[in-house]
Amino acid sequence: MDDTIKKIKNFIISNDLISYGEIVGCALSGGADSVFMTYVLNKLSLSLGFKILAIHVNHMLRGNDSYLDEKFSENFCIKNNIEFKSFRVDVLKYSNERKISVEMGGRETRYNIFSNLKNKGIITKCALAHHADDDVETIIMRIFNGTGIEGIEGIKVKRDGFYIRPILCLSRLNDIERYLNNNNIEFIIDKSNLSEDYLRNKIRLSLIPKINESFSKDISKNILTLKEISSYDNEYFSDIVKRFIDKYVSIDCDCITIQKNVFTLHKSILYRLIRQCIFMFCGHINNVSFKHIKYIEDLSIKNVYKIIQIKKNLFVVNYNKCIKILSKAPNILDVEYSFLELIDRNDILKLKLGEVNFIERNVKFLGSKLRISFKVLENQNCNLDFTLNYEKYFSIDDLKESIAIRNKKIGDLFKPFGMDRDKKLKDFFINEKVFNRSCIPLICFDNTIVWVVGVRNSNDYKVMPDSKKLLKIKLDFIEENIYDK
Repeated sequence: MDDTIKKIKNFIISNDLISYGEIVGCALSGGADSVFMTYVLNKLSLSLGFKILAIHVNHMLRGNDSYLDEKFSENFCIKNNIEFKSFRVDVLKYSNERKISVEMGGRETRYNIFSNLKNKGIITKCALAHHADDDVETIIMRIFNGTGIEGIEGIKVKRDGFYIRPILCLSRLNDIERYLNNNNIEFIIDKSNLSEDYLRNKIRLSLIPKINESFSKDISKNILTLKEISSYDNEYFSDIVKRFIDKYVSIDCDCITIQKNVFTLHKSILYRLIRQCIFMFCGHINNVSFKHIKYIEDLSIKNVYKIIQIKKNLFVVNYNKCIKILSKAPNILDVEYSFLELIDRNDILKLKLGEVNFIERNVKFLGSKLRISFKVLENQNCNLDFTLNYEKYFSIDDLKESIAIRNKKIGDLFKPFGMDRDKKLKDFFINEKVFNRSCIPLICFDNTIVWVVGVRNSNDYKVMPDSKKLLKIKLDFIEENIYDK
């Protein structure tokens, strides 16, 4: 038996990748790596007691070349007596419909096919043709993107008990290409792999060779050593994180709840826990970076109900005693702290620039459901009605941070319209004979009370002849008028 095949066989056995009687689906593109993997697994199938099925996915992205790849893969399997299945997917259409990159669309469609074959009982494992050079490139890319120790672990040998990488122990040049050339095994050359327009190609074609040449070091070998060392640390920390998840995290089909106690943990544990929660909720950690983890940590410290969107279909909500991870934003924003940020700095900027001219929020305020709308107007030829109790206009030329709704608190100051100095809100309520004072919504601009809803607006942010941008705020009670309490 060839030394290369022996190496793969030992790698499969030592990592418990394939059990006797299994049916292994081999992801076959027609390129050197997948051809080599499929060929070698076919040779090992008898001695290790498993069967293989070659799976080719035609992404329909490269015109006639896509169909030539499919035909090549089929002929390769016929020649080597390998069972073959092919699938055609319009990846461009799929990606456009979901507003994702073509690369991500291709990955999702492939993995959907593999998963469906598993669910139908056609395959029990799926073999992917990643090798050691892919692993090194992945680790370097992650370092460029600011990864932690978890990212340095690189590509995993097996995942979810289904996906396996039986040739991860081999190098492309010294093992795979040498074997293919020595045995006259044909494969397709993907020209896109030769272009330095892609970061991974640039790392493989330029960066790694230059480092090896300049420092007379085998950087790939050293990076793989770093990977091995980090894997021990990750294994240790994973056990600790699991214990805290069992204690402080509850998981439902549409929500993950993280108790606030977690955020007192050491950052090395906390950040891993947050990442693991997102992974459990989404099934992956794609496009979630360190800055997103920091956003969640910073959010937990704030004594304010607030929602942030990490990415599409991933929202994080800050409550009094917990953080919730959701797939969509709540329809009703609950002022749990009696304070809710309605519009943040980004929304304000969009309003000022005219990117949006209307924002609406549904709010649960002390038992009442309110609808609050914000509309931007130019201060030109506007017929403004200042007499309405639940519809007011404000100048937003100097508005910087946020717009919030809350109820009163001790020490509040308010500058009633027509006055040039602040007045204690408590005294204002007494003078105006306002009852149920704790139930009165207050609208604040940058922490300044600008509207005691239903009573009076402030002299701050009032509309002036030279005001440029105006903001119309309208408040509707959806149910249960708070003034009837």
